[in-house]
Amino acid sequence: MSKKNIKDKDSGKKNKSDEKKNTSLRLDAKVLKALKIRAIEDGTSVQQIVERLVTDYLAIRSAEQDEQQSSDETNRKVDK
Repeated sequence: MSKKNIKDKDSGKKNKSDEKKNTSLRLDAKVLKALKIRAIEDGTSVQQIVERLVTDYLAIRSAEQDEQQSSDETNRKVDK
């Protein structure tokens, strides 16, 4: 059974945090082949690798943005 079909045990409703959406992307043929091979070697899937990479990227960018905002606030306090 896929995560998409798992229902919340208490309410009988699908858990929105488990909901997945489809997307498509274009990759160089050699890159995709290498990615598929690596996924097989690692016992995972291309989808799981891509989701992990995107999640890590978003976390890094969020941390960088938080750091920049903190730096900007510090600079504003110094300028006063």
